[in-house]
Amino acid sequence: MIKVKHPVRNDFSSCSTGEYYKSKGAAINAFDTALHKHDMHLDENDSDFNGDEGHKLMDIYQQDEVIGYASIYWYQMPSGNYEFIGYIA
Repeated sequence: MIKVKHPVRNDFSSCSTGEYYKSKGAAINAFDTALHKHDMHLDENDSDFNGDEGHKLMDIYQQDEVIGYASIYWYQMPSGNYEFIGYIA
């Protein structure tokens, strides 16, 4: 499990602070990049983000082992951009 004070938590959640994304893919890429800095990653086969708004719980991996979970919420704003909020559960 990812420890409470691990710096990946701040790096991950900072992707949702004041950021607006042109696509869902761009947002997920930002979250995954934050994880990669700590040798972790999201499940690359779990890319189902249907609808203009929603919530998803995703596995976080280190090598081939699930070590935590990402809780991700999204909403498409009237501008067409997406707001994503994510944290490590």
